[in-house]
Amino acid sequence: MSLNPTGSYAKVNTTARSWLSTPITKTVKGTKVKPPPDKIYPRFVEIADLCDDTNWKDIFMYAAEGKFPRNFSMNNNILYYLKKNKTIPLTIPEDNYQAMIECQNFFRLMGGVSTQDEMDTTMTNTTNSSNKETNEPLTWLTISSKDHRRFYIDRYVEKLKINYNLTTEEYRSLEKILNAAMVLEYFNVNNVVFVDKNITKIVGLTFDPKTRKFQFEPSDDIKKKLNKKKTTKPKVKGNILGELWVKYLNNYKTDKKLNSDKVI
Repeated sequence: MSLNPTGSYAKVNTTARSWLSTPITKTVKGTKVKPPPDKIYPRFVEIADLCDDTNWKDIFMYAAEGKFPRNFSMNNNILYYLKKNKTIPLTIPEDNYQAMIECQNFFRLMGGVSTQDEMDTTMTNTTNSSNKETNEPLTWLTISSKDHRRFYIDRYVEKLKINYNLTTEEYRSLEKILNAAMVLEYFNVNNVVFVDKNITKIVGLTFDPKTRKFQFEPSDDIKKKLNKKKTTKPKVKGNILGELWVKYLNNYKTDKKLNSDKVI
């Protein structure tokens, strides 16, 4: 008996050999499309949806992919800021709106992060405030708002960036030095010089052209005041920025409790 009679065809089980029914495709080098990156921290996507400021929205969307501002990192729902060999943590609240507020303030206070919209708003407020005080010369003392002071410092940093042709790393280093000095209240009416509503000089700030590094040294009077504060206040372990952040959180929680106790 013939296994393959004349006029009949052999049947092939294509199910067992799927490659037989798979069409041949050519792969062209350089045309491979990368899949969209997975969100490492999808929580930040939810926070980004609450942001009205598109710049903050971008910051949180980048954070969702694990791309944080300089010296920031994330692990187990805790946002970290690394300062030299010390790490300052922020446990992100469960409520997304509260998480947005606390993360933004953490970015601002620790890393000096601010968006263009915030700078524009500050500039507008500063202009309106200056118009009311046209007869009063602008000094560090007459600027009562911390946001307004930060605006003038940021503008001065931009000026130094152009004058000294600073790299991104050098620019960020200068930003950190001046932001830290402002938070620690090193600036006063004597060492911040204004001319025509612009900072033209900060006494104690020096630049070494060989190392291309800035350094700020407060005056002896400021050092004496700081030493007096240290002797009157109890010593707290940890770095100064960490202490400031803990103080901010305590004030935030107190304000929140007071607001919740109010009868509407």
